[in-house]
Amino acid sequence: MLKKLGACSEGIEFAASAKDLRTAWETCKRADWMLWGLRKIGFSDDKKMRLFACACIRLTPAGKGKTVWDLLNDERSRNAVVVAERYANGEATGEELKAAAYAAAYAAAYAAAYAAAYAAQSDLLRQWISWDEVEKALKEYQERTI
Repeated sequence: MLKKLGACSEGIEFAASAKDLRTAWETCKRADWMLWGLRKIGFSDDKKMRLFACACIRLTPAGKGKTVWDLLNDERSRNAVVVAERYANGEATGEELKAAAYAAAYAAAYAAAYAAAYAAQSDLLRQWISWDEVEKALKEYQERTI
């Protein structure tokens, strides 16, 4: 299936070394591969993806005991993350989201997702998106493509 989806040879090799897809999901150290796979199979839980992006900012290690969140010195950047979390939880409006410049925070979260902390982010992604959700999306994908 990974070949059909156009996965890189490194990713295909990694997945082939796992006994099944669940084991591959649970042991992957590359959040970028995991996000790519979710996108390819049509996983679409906007709330979880937004909260994951915010969690990347709050929790991704940035060296010297700091996280990416700690590097946000401008209060407007921190506020954008807070408003993005509130929006994902239905506690802020789209207008509030725009006003907080969410786009910048979202971009920063994805930049963090591709930074050096792949393993930490992979573990974090698994906390937000369970194997059962991935498996369901996989089945739906397979049903659509058969």
